[in-house]
Amino acid sequence: MEKYTHKGDMSRDNVMSISDAAGAMWDWVLAMEAYAKANKDIEPKRKKVASLKEKLKKSEDELMLLRENYFKLKDTIIKLNDDLVRFK
Repeated sequence: MEKYTHKGDMSRDNVMSISDAAGAMWDWVLAMEAYAKANKDIEPKRKKVASLKEKLKKSEDELMLLRENYFKLKDTIIKLNDDLVRFK
């Protein structure tokens, strides 16, 4: 598409001088070209963000399990210490 959009005689003013409708259509073509270029840069970044969010979710779930285990172990240790003090 760049082959045509960057031709010297295909400027917006030149196209607009031929026809207002063609000028409006040319604006749309230029906007689609800009969108396609931006999307090429943005799409890999979106995928990376999605992947990182997924990893974060897994890590948060694992952290939650570890915390639960920690508190269970802590309670068990407290109980065992209480039993030890009682049997002395």
